[in-house]
Amino acid sequence: MNLDYLIVGAGPAGLACAIEAEKKGLNYLVVDKGCVVDSIYRFPADLVFFSTPDLVQIGDLVFISPSFRPTRMEVLKYYLAVVEHYGLKINTYEKVESIAPNENGFSVKTTSHTGHTHAYNPKKVIVAIGYYDNPNMLGIEGEDLPKVSHYYTEAHPYNGQDVVIIGAKNSAVEAALLFSRTGARVTLVHRGPAI
Repeated sequence: MNLDYLIVGAGPAGLACAIEAEKKGLNYLVVDKGCVVDSIYRFPADLVFFSTPDLVQIGDLVFISPSFRPTRMEVLKYYLAVVEHYGLKINTYEKVESIAPNENGFSVKTTSHTGHTHAYNPKKVIVAIGYYDNPNMLGIEGEDLPKVSHYYTEAHPYNGQDVVIIGAKNSAVEAALLFSRTGARVTLVHRGPAI
C-alpha cells in the first residue's frame, strides 16, 4: 500500500500527527502494536493525571473534565473521541517488524495480532512510539522472575504480602503509599542517602 505517511504509534503524539495529516488531506495510516493510547491504557486503573485537561488536549477537540485533574478513564475516553471526531485511520494490534529505505521512501513490514502480514510503502515514516515499554532494568539477579513487575497496576492483590519497590521518585512513593494503605508490607529501595 502506497502512503504519504506511515505513523508508528497511536499515542498522543502519533494521534496529533495523524490529525495534521488528516487536515492536510494526506494519505496516511497509523499502526500500533497495542490499542489506541496503549501506554495510558496500561496505567494504573485509579490513576489521576498530574496534567490538567488543557495539557492533555490535542487537535481542536476540547477536553472537558468534571475535575481539575482528569482520571485515566476520562483521558482514554477523550482520545477515543479524538479518533472518532477526526475519522483517523488507525490499525491497532499491528506490530512493525521492519522499516527499510527504498527508492520512493520506505518499505515497512508489519504483522497483525491475527498473524497477517502487511507491506506498506510510505514516502515518510513518523516514529511516535514513546518510552513506556522500556523499563529501567537494573541488571540484577531475579529481575526477570515472573513475580517481578516493572509496572504498577493496582495494590489490592498484595494485601498481606511483602512488596519491594525500587526507586524513590513520585511514582515509586505513590505506589508505596497505595500498597501500604492496602495492607502490604512495603520496603522502598533507592540509591540515594535520603528520599
